[in-house]
Amino acid sequence: MAFWWVNHKQTRAHEVRGGYLWSPYRNTNGAFNQTYENMKLVQPGDVVFSYANGHIGAVGRVTVAASPSPKPIEFGNVGDYWSHEGWLVEVDFKEAHRPLRML
Repeated sequence: MAFWWVNHKQTRAHEVRGGYLWSPYRNTNGAFNQTYENMKLVQPGDVVFSYANGHIGAVGRVTVAASPSPKPIEFGNVGDYWSHEGWLVEVDFKEAHRPLRML
């Protein structure tokens, strides 16, 4: 089992509520991005800490490893500059009753 820290910005609500993580394969300019490559390393049973807005607000357990997937429709205009193809990891997230504030 591994532990993963996810810095959610624009898509946190969609991903936590929807039970997944999604990322494009590469940066907008086509460059390598280790964060995106890490999606391929995530395995079922791994634990994911969801960090956004200064808090760990949800913790999840990976249920399905990364697979190729189009960008989720619910992202709408968020991440317009991202590729429309990427990695999807299914995660069973649980919202924290009292989010842990990071200083």
